[in-house]
Amino acid sequence: MKTGSNQQGVALLAVLVAVVVLTVLIAVVANNLDSRIGIAEQSKMTLANTAKVDAKVAELIYIVATQRMSVAGVSQGNTQQRQSPQVIEAFNIGPQLSAWSPVVLGDELRSDGFWYQQEGGLTYSIQNQLGLVPFNSSGQFWLKKLLGSHKQSVSQQARLADVLADYADADNWRRPAGAEANEYQQFNLPKPRNFLLQSCHEVKAMVQWREFLKLNPAFTDFCSLGRAEVLNLNAIPITLWQKLWPDSANNIQIKRQQGQWLINSADTLAIEPSLYLMPEDFFTTLGGQVFCIKVKMQGQTRSVYLSLGTGKLAPFEQRF
Repeated sequence: MKTGSNQQGVALLAVLVAVVVLTVLIAVVANNLDSRIGIAEQSKMTLANTAKVDAKVAELIYIVATQRMSVAGVSQGNTQQRQSPQVIEAFNIGPQLSAWSPVVLGDELRSDGFWYQQEGGLTYSIQNQLGLVPFNSSGQFWLKKLLGSHKQSVSQQARLADVLADYADADNWRRPAGAEANEYQQFNLPKPRNFLLQSCHEVKAMVQWREFLKLNPAFTDFCSLGRAEVLNLNAIPITLWQKLWPDSANNIQIKRQQGQWLINSADTLAIEPSLYLMPEDFFTTLGGQVFCIKVKMQGQTRSVYLSLGTGKLAPFEQRF
């Protein structure tokens, strides 16, 4: 009897062990299946978000490339308002500004980098590059003013401006406060490109600038690759306006929220009287042929630069 009981006990133990092992295996398999299902669902969601982001980018490219511009931004093509030829003639608009109207059309998307939000978490912005500081300009007026707003003395402004100019010009002649190949060798850095900046992030590779950007990492957010020493005041982001003219930043933000935009010199000087002391060629309320379109959604981000063509040129060129 004891032998039979022992055998039954062993058999029961074996069954229990088998059940435990089987239960563990089932749990492992179930966990793997849940993990794979989760990965599949996440991939499906990511693909759907990517498709939405790409669709919005394509929509905004179409709008910017085909619709009218005004002081308020880019029209969405929903208005039937026609602009008067007399109005355009009165504003002496040149070739670069011919597609722009001083009249607010009423259906514009802002081109000052304002972020729009849609249902589902999708956000997007359009930034007219004429509203940013032109780092490739030879005069460097706006660059130095921006450096001054970051508490850089006149000598420090000259040093950073000369270093940037030496990096971008075609020769190896060192400016008074600049830097050419010899100075870069001392810091074991690659030689200057001796070519106009192709990316705003290139300043991170310049002597003097490296230390400055460690303290001011957002400085390049205000950068454009433009060469003309002119800013479209209606396209300046609020964050940049706060740097250049802090006293009027809140006022300009409220006016933009209310759909009020700068149309002529009277509007401009009423908002920021200090502009009266600046050359009129340095600012405008119209214009800009290059735009940056940004779209974000739940970790998916796309940035596209759009350069509009005129005359016989292609309607637009884009780069990422």
